[in-house]
Amino acid sequence: MNEAWMMLTYDNKPITVEFEARLLSGEEQVISTPFNTRNLNIKTVRVVPQLSACDVELSILSNADTSIAEKLYKNDTTFSTGSAEEGIYDNIDMIYIDGDGTSKLHCRIKNTGALTTTFKAKIMALTVR
Repeated sequence: MNEAWMMLTYDNKPITVEFEARLLSGEEQVISTPFNTRNLNIKTVRVVPQLSACDVELSILSNADTSIAEKLYKNDTTFSTGSAEEGIYDNIDMIYIDGDGTSKLHCRIKNTGALTTTFKAKIMALTVR
């Protein structure tokens, strides 16, 4: 088995990545949001729907090209809070290494609810190098 090992050191500079997406029922969208470093230690993932009756699914991808991207994280309303009104709230400790070198966080968000709505996402992390 061939594996690559990297030594990452923590800068411990807090970073917040935020975005909004307006999605029709069943629609999904890949959003690449810039940040100032290639590596992050993601601590908190929060996605809240504007309308309280809309479920959401969020994936964090290693690359903007979904045909080659590795799915690093996936969660939805059912497994997170269990409430469409609360959306997704997750405390995690996940290293994110930008796979395509663009210094962007690549997320796929999907509206699994029955209504068109806007979702607000906020991902809090620490920088690592």
